Amino acid sequence: PAEFWPAFHREEDPAKRAEVTYLHDDAERLIGEIHAAGRPVGIVTHCQQFLTDPVLDHLDVRDWFDAVVCCTEETGWKPDAAPVRRAIGELGLDDRVLTDGGTAGVLAGDGESDIGAAWNAGLDGIHVERHGPEHRGRCVLGEYRVESFDDLVRSR
Repeated sequence: PAEFWPAFHREEDPAKRAEVTYLHDDAERLIGEIHAAGRPVGIVTHCQQFLTDPVLDHLDVRDWFDAVVCCTEETGWKPDAAPVRRAIGELGLDDRVLTDGGTAGVLAGDGESDIGAAWNAGLDGIHVERHGPEHRGRCVLGEYRVESFDDLVRSR
């Protein structure tokens, strides 16, 4: 990792990455529902800041997020809870996140590191199956498993 990531980042072109990044329609609808309910939204990404900023700007979604935390050696990497806890702090929710049936906050993601980060931070995990277990070679399970964020909006 110490050699891989710096080499990988030297090859990355933030503008090209932003141009090929797309927004899932169901994510847009879910964020709208969350904001309509008056709840804050944060994002924790393995994408570095120099890549994240152009993507948020290209998709015109920067204002959707009340906190954006990019994983680094300093913040930690999912499934470590540290970057998730940092986002929770930036959202001002340090003392208001409940779990075990009283969940006031959840972490949703499409990878096992997302669900692991949720659990390690004491949150429930929502796994959005974007890739399929046949692609990843195993099944990822969280407290909730959906094929689309629309499943969450419909079950509200």
